[in-house]
Amino acid sequence: MGLQKIIDDLRQETNVFRTTLRLEVEDGTFPIAVESLGEGAGSLKGPTPFDLRQTATFKWLEEEQRILVQPDVREGPAPPMQLIELYGTLSQMLAPVMRDGRMIGIISVHHAAEPREWTGQEIEAIERAQRLVETELNQA
Repeated sequence: MGLQKIIDDLRQETNVFRTTLRLEVEDGTFPIAVESLGEGAGSLKGPTPFDLRQTATFKWLEEEQRILVQPDVREGPAPPMQLIELYGTLSQMLAPVMRDGRMIGIISVHHAAEPREWTGQEIEAIERAQRLVETELNQA
């Protein structure tokens, strides 16, 4: 199917302005490997201006190993402030990409402008994307 198509489909299914897939690289960082942008969305590609591993959302995903649904990112595990201040994200869903019990990636669904209640269908969409990405990476 291809990672780009999975992330593009997820953005369309959830009707958001940005979806991303971060994958761990040799130095232990998690740069953006795949990104899908809607109209007016800023790209997150490039150097990350903070240590992603030290953020509350990263630690939550690594410990819980399940999808994090945040109708309002200002509540619950805090994302990096840059996500709100620079990119206007106020609601998100995050899914850990796992291999052998270890997190090797993160799928992000970002909604801007205001908090948002995620529907069961949208949560199912990120769950499906999570399974498809893990399958794709395990076959590579």
